[in-house]
Amino acid sequence: MDLLLVLIKTGLVMGLLYALFAYGLSLIFSVNKVFHVAQGATFVFSAYVFMTLGTTFELPMLVAFLGAVVAAVVVVVAMQYLMYIPLARRNADPMVVLVASLLMVAFGQYVIELVW
Repeated sequence: MDLLLVLIKTGLVMGLLYALFAYGLSLIFSVNKVFHVAQGATFVFSAYVFMTLGTTFELPMLVAFLGAVVAAVVVVVAMQYLMYIPLARRNADPMVVLVASLLMVAFGQYVIELVW
C-alpha cells in the first residue's frame, strides 16, 4: 500500500511538471511565434541550483526554491538581452532563432556538466 501511495505521488508530481513545461512552451510559442527549446535548459539549470542550495549549502527548502527562481530569471534575462533582442533587431528568420535556441541548449548542457 505504501508503494502505491509513493507511485501516485510521484506520478502526480511528474505530470504536473510535464504540464508546466508544456504550458510554458505553448505560451512562448503563442506570443513570440518561435519555438523556444532553451526553456528546457533553463528548467534543468534551476533544478540543479535548487539541489545545490538545498543539499550542499543546507538552506531551507523555501530559500533554495527562491534562489533557483532568481537563478532562472537571471539566465532568461541574459538570454533575452544577449541573443533574442539582437536577433529581433536584425529581423532574423524564425529558423535562425530556433537554431540559436538549440545552441543555447547545448551551451547550457556544457555549463551544467562543467559546474556539477
